[in-house]
Amino acid sequence: ASPIRYIARGMPHFVLAYGGGDFARIIRGNREMAAALRADGIAHDEIVFDGFDHFRSALELRHPTNPW
Repeated sequence: ASPIRYIARGMPHFVLAYGGGDFARIIRGNREMAAALRADGIAHDEIVFDGFDHFRSALELRHPTNPW
């Protein structure tokens, strides 16, 4: 079910967002996804919230200035 299995040219802009203190598997998965998107020339942003864990990254969505 991983999104990395569905990368295809012509995809819309993709946004990856995660915390710098997130679970190791989530950081690794996002980095792998970013590399795969880059390799296929798909526009994307990778937003890393320094010092945030998995839950704080999501909770920050309540702030209208959050770039995610």
